[in-house]
Amino acid sequence: MKILLVNPPSRSPQPVIPLGLAYLAAALEAAGERVQVLDAWAERFSLPDLERWLARHGPWGLIGVTIMAPTWEVGRETVQAIRRQVPGGAIIIGGTYPSALPEDAMAACAEIDFAAIGEGDQLIVDLVRSLRTGTPALSAIPGLVYRTPTGIRRNPGRGLVRHLDHLPMLAWHLFPLKRYIPHPPYRLLRSFATLITSRGCPFHCIYCTKAVSGSDFRVQGVPRILEELRHLSRTYGIKQVHFYDDDFPRPRHRLLEFCRTLRQSGLPLLWSCVARVDSVDEEVVREMKAAGCWLIAFGVESGSQAILDRALKGYTLAQVRRAFAVTRQAGLQTLGYFMAGLPGETRETLEQTVRLSLELDPDYVSWSITALYPGSRLHEQAREQWSSHPGGPGHLPRFGVSSQSPYAHGHVALLEENLPAAEIQAAVAAAYRRFYLRPGYLLRFPSKWQTLTQALSFFKAGGDFLRWVWSRG
Repeated sequence: MKILLVNPPSRSPQPVIPLGLAYLAAALEAAGERVQVLDAWAERFSLPDLERWLARHGPWGLIGVTIMAPTWEVGRETVQAIRRQVPGGAIIIGGTYPSALPEDAMAACAEIDFAAIGEGDQLIVDLVRSLRTGTPALSAIPGLVYRTPTGIRRNPGRGLVRHLDHLPMLAWHLFPLKRYIPHPPYRLLRSFATLITSRGCPFHCIYCTKAVSGSDFRVQGVPRILEELRHLSRTYGIKQVHFYDDDFPRPRHRLLEFCRTLRQSGLPLLWSCVARVDSVDEEVVREMKAAGCWLIAFGVESGSQAILDRALKGYTLAQVRRAFAVTRQAGLQTLGYFMAGLPGETRETLEQTVRLSLELDPDYVSWSITALYPGSRLHEQAREQWSSHPGGPGHLPRFGVSSQSPYAHGHVALLEENLPAAEIQAAVAAAYRRFYLRPGYLLRFPSKWQTLTQALSFFKAGGDFLRWVWSRG
C-alpha cells in the first residue's frame, strides 16, 4: 500500500519542518511500508497547486494529514482537495486539533475517514495493517476514531510511547530540508534543522494544549540525541540546530551530560533552545555556552505576578529576572516570549508586561495573543461559560490560521475577558514599537548579528515586520 503524509499549505514565509510527520514516516518505513511526504507549506503550494500535484502523483491507499489547532480551516480544505483527487484513498487526520476534538472534526468534514488521538507512531502502522489484511480490527486499534454505519466511533485511548530512544531516527530524507528557513533571529547559518528530544509536559499552563503527548514527561537519552545530531551533520551537512522542546534544559542532569558529551564529540554545531526561567542557573548556562549554545528563548508571558499565577505558570517574576541575568552574564543571547490577553488581563497589567520587557532588555522579543486552543484548560473553561449561550459550546469561533503573527493570515478564537481583541492587537503592535524602535536598541542592534546569513534574514523580514507594527498602531 502506498502511503502519503501531507502538511497543509500556509502563507507564512518561514516553513517549519513537521516533526510529527517525520516520526510517523520513520515508523512506517521501519515497518516496511512505502511512504511519500508532501509538505505543501515548504513547497509554497496553494490549494490548486496541491490538487495538481495529487493528480500527477497518486493514487495512495492511505493519506495522513496533520492539523494543528490554528490550521483547522486550511486543514479541512486540504482534506477536501485530497478527496477530490484521490477518491479511493482512506484519509486520516492527526495533530492537536483532532486529538482534542476528534468527533467535532469528523462531523465537520465528511471526507475524513479516521482521526488519531495522541501519539500516532504505532497507531498509523496498525491502521495500515488493518486496511490491508483486516487485522487488527478497527475496533481494536487504541486511539482511533472512525466512521461506522451508525455514526462516529471512538476507541479507548492509546498509551504514550514510554521509551523515546526506541523510536527510529526521523525520516529526514523525505523532507526538503533546505526549504525550512527559521524566522529571525534563529537563522545563523544556511544549514539548519529543528529537533524535539522530549514528549509531554509536567506543567499546567492554562493556555497550552497537551492533547497529543499528555503530562507525562519523557526524554531521549544523550546517546540517542548525539546519534541524531551526527546523522544530520554527516548526511545533510547540518551545522545549526534549534531544540524545540518546551523546556530543553529539563532534566538538569541530562542537560549537563548533553553539553559535556557534545563538547567531547567535536561536532561543529551551533544550537539554541527554549527554556523555562526556573530551569537555568549559572552552571547550566555556562555549560550550554561552552557546548555551542548561542541563544535561549524564555517564556516570560506576563509582567504581573497575579496574571502568571492565574495562568498556572508556576514561577515568579524574581525567577524571570534571575534567568535573564545569569544567561546574559554567560554571554548567551536571549529571546523573551510575552503574551497579551491572558485571563485577568487589563490595560494596567499589559503595561506592566511591556515595562518588564524593557527592564529585562533581552536581545529579541516576541509577542503572542492568548488564543482558545482546543485541549487547553482555557478552552474548556470557555466552553463551559458558553454552554448557557443559545448557540451552545459550538458557538465558540472556529479556528483559522493565527492572525497574532505579523507573517500569518486568518483568525483565531481570542480570549476577550476584559479587553476587546482589537485593543489587544493594537497593544501588541505598540509593545513591539516601544521595544525595537528605541534609539539605544537600534544603535546596538547590528552588534547582535553573528553571521551574514542572520543579518540578511533580518533585512528580509524587517520590512514586513515594520509595516505590520505600524498598520496596527
